Amino acid sequence: MSLNKIESIKKLKKKGMYEITINGDEYSVTEDLIVKYTLIKGKELTDTELSIVKSEIENENLILKAYNYISYQFRSEYEVVKFLQDLKADDLQIEEIINKLKSINMIDDNYLSSSILNYCMAQLKGPKSYKNKLYERKINIIHEYSEEAQIEVLRKSIEKNKDKNSKLPAMKQKSLLTQKLLRDGFDEKYIYKIIGEIAFDDETEEQLERLQREFDKLEIKYSKYSEYEKKNKIINNLMSKGYTYKQIKKFINK
Repeated sequence: MSLNKIESIKKLKKKGMYEITINGDEYSVTEDLIVKYTLIKGKELTDTELSIVKSEIENENLILKAYNYISYQFRSEYEVVKFLQDLKADDLQIEEIINKLKSINMIDDNYLSSSILNYCMAQLKGPKSYKNKLYERKINIIHEYSEEAQIEVLRKSIEKNKDKNSKLPAMKQKSLLTQKLLRDGFDEKYIYKIIGEIAFDDETEEQLERLQREFDKLEIKYSKYSEYEKKNKIINNLMSKGYTYKQIKKFINK
């Protein structure tokens, strides 16, 4: 039976970490592992003992990398498993590490799901956005995003974004706001209901000036057409931009 001698032990800058040299090979190990196997300079290990120590060193390195991965951002169980798989950890190593991380609450999908819900609400995102984020991170625990909460968050979002396109016609303002709210994951029925209750400015001085500029450009653009064709083209173009026939008519009949 061959013996493997510990040639040196050196303390590393990182707290609690040491570098040991065995048969010319260097290994980074924790203080806990040194104490557990009494790894001291000059000690000789059998091949079996060395194999066990090397296996534990590998597991320690994997879990330290997992700690570091989680330290930047709280991760879902799926994300940690995928991270360990990318490091070529085997199924048994992954199971042991995941169980250890769960036991010290470094993996908690229930807590993470709740945190994502609170984040979505704070960022004025709807329930569909919340569920999409859970799906992306493969979290199966879904907390309730209640109807009351959705309506409250939706109203806050509308209040914040309502006047961002106030230069545009009311119909266009509603359309753009509706599209944004749909993208943000709110349910259609609540969007249409609440937006339907809101009055949008439709004939401010700024809007009428914009309409005048649009109208003047189109008169030039369609000048080669007959008056009848030009009139229809201008009306169709402006209505496609959200202006009402009543508004356009004021300029057509000037």
